[in-house]
Amino acid sequence: TDGDRFAVAAYTTQGDNGGGDFYWDASSTITEDLVVTFESDEGGTGRWIRDYTDYITNRMAGTVGDGITDDATAMGLFFAALVVISARETRAKGVILDDILMGSTVTISNPSGLTIDASGAGLIFNFDGVGIDCNGSADPLYIQPVVQNFWWVGGNFTNTAVGRTASEGLRIRGFRNAGVDKAHFEGFFRGIEFSGKDTIYFKELKFFDCTHHIHNEAWQAVGVNVLIIAIDKCHHSASSATSIIEINEPISNMTAAGGSFNMGANTGCTCLHVKRQVLLYATTNTGLIDGETITGGTSGATMVIESITDYGDGNYLLVGSAKSAADFTGLEVVTGGTSADTATLGNTINLIQDP
Repeated sequence: TDGDRFAVAAYTTQGDNGGGDFYWDASSTITEDLVVTFESDEGGTGRWIRDYTDYITNRMAGTVGDGITDDATAMGLFFAALVVISARETRAKGVILDDILMGSTVTISNPSGLTIDASGAGLIFNFDGVGIDCNGSADPLYIQPVVQNFWWVGGNFTNTAVGRTASEGLRIRGFRNAGVDKAHFEGFFRGIEFSGKDTIYFKELKFFDCTHHIHNEAWQAVGVNVLIIAIDKCHHSASSATSIIEINEPISNMTAAGGSFNMGANTGCTCLHVKRQVLLYATTNTGLIDGETITGGTSGATMVIESITDYGDGNYLLVGSAKSAADFTGLEVVTGGTSADTATLGNTINLIQDP
């Protein structure tokens, strides 16, 4: 009857952490999500509703969370439920607890307005592939992203596979206004792969033993992109990297400030490689590189910018406080490495000018 309450011991198996308190809402017809809301076996009107307060955790989907058991299926259920719940409840927030092992890709489809907090959690992947795939558009070339305002906070992403030619910790494709904050990535071919529109934020991230740290996939095939990339206080240990930050699609603006590149004995790594056009307008003259430091490295350890486009307003590119080639001080090289100069900038050096 309406209002009946039961304490459930587990999701499917005793000890799987998926239990909780549930009550019967006889008039409810909301969509079943299999984590918070369940239909009865008879179907029809009425739902069993999980009684929870501030957030939804992976445990509610039955993850074991011992870092040994493969929890990929349960994590997929958790993420799918979050998307459904966030569409109807503004309070919906996902929290990942424990050490979660995933032996296959886990997808989050179209999570608009969703925040996932993995602070303190370990996310372990033992295969050479995409770890968590945040898919904002079914068509990666679609000109308008479907998902808006998605945020990932925290988590220690680790890849334990022997090979890593295709491993990615976190993939974010087809988003507008998204961000990754205070997460750690270790042992991936690509720590983060992303594409999108409007502003993508990366803040206080740490990378260790990854071939590429932040990789931007060419996503928008048509039109002028208005992608803005903001990289703030990220720290890169890059002794084995080949390209730390790589941008492959047109961007309207980019900032990288307050972070560091520790190159170790790396002899051929590029700190920042912008491969497509950087389109800076008169109202967006933000320094591309400001206050970043490089330590170690014997060559490479620099910045490469390609294909600057002039839109007729005389404002092409500013790097830190640079006003001319002689005042190119955007990268602060502490030991080893080389700062950007005419050789690394190629044919774009003449486009640096005071607005």
